[in-house]
Amino acid sequence: MSPPPRTLPPLVVTDPAEVSRLCARWITDVLGCTIVDFGIGNRFIGSIDVLAVSHDVVHLVTVDTGSFADALLGAFTGYWWFVENRAFLDRIYGSEDTPLMGDVVLVILSRDPPRGIQRILPSLLKVKLRLFRYATMGTAEEPFLCVEELTLDEDSGGETHEAGDVEALVRELGIEEAGLDGDEIRRLIAALRAA
Repeated sequence: MSPPPRTLPPLVVTDPAEVSRLCARWITDVLGCTIVDFGIGNRFIGSIDVLAVSHDVVHLVTVDTGSFADALLGAFTGYWWFVENRAFLDRIYGSEDTPLMGDVVLVILSRDPPRGIQRILPSLLKVKLRLFRYATMGTAEEPFLCVEELTLDEDSGGETHEAGDVEALVRELGIEEAGLDGDEIRRLIAALRAA
C-alpha cells in the first residue's frame, strides 16, 4: 500500500522584501528576465518593486503584499515615474544586455486579485499589463512560489473611462484613500494612455 500523497499547506511570508526576492527568482526562472534592481523610487513619486529586462522588453514589476488597490496604484505611479525618468534610468542601469528603452510591460503579482479585474483593466490602459496570482509554499527555509497568469479580457468591449469620469474610475479601482486629487488622476490616465 502506497503512502498518501504529501500536501504542502500555503506558507505565510510576511516580509515584503522576501516576497519580492521570491518573485524575482520566479521572473528570472520562468519569464527569462534579467533583474536590473529592486525597490526603485518610493511611494510618493512612484515605485517599482522589481525592474527586469528580457530582450527589448522592460518589466516594471509590482508585488502585492497587502491591498490590491494599493498595488495597482503603485504600479500606475511607478509606470508614470519610469516614463518621466526613463532616459536618466537608462544612463544609470542600461547596457547592451539590459536596455531600458524597449517596450514596457506592467507586471502585477497578487495573492488575491479582485474578481473581474481582468475585464476592467484592458479598457483603462494602453500600456501592456500582465496579471499573476501567486501563493507562497514550501517551508520557511525553502519557500517557493506557485504562480498562475490571469488572462486579461482584451475584447471585453467595456466602457473606457474618459479623463473627466474620475469619480467612477476611483470607485472602480478602490483607490479612494490614495489621496490623489482629480488633476493628478487625470495626468496619470493621460500618461497611461499615451504610452
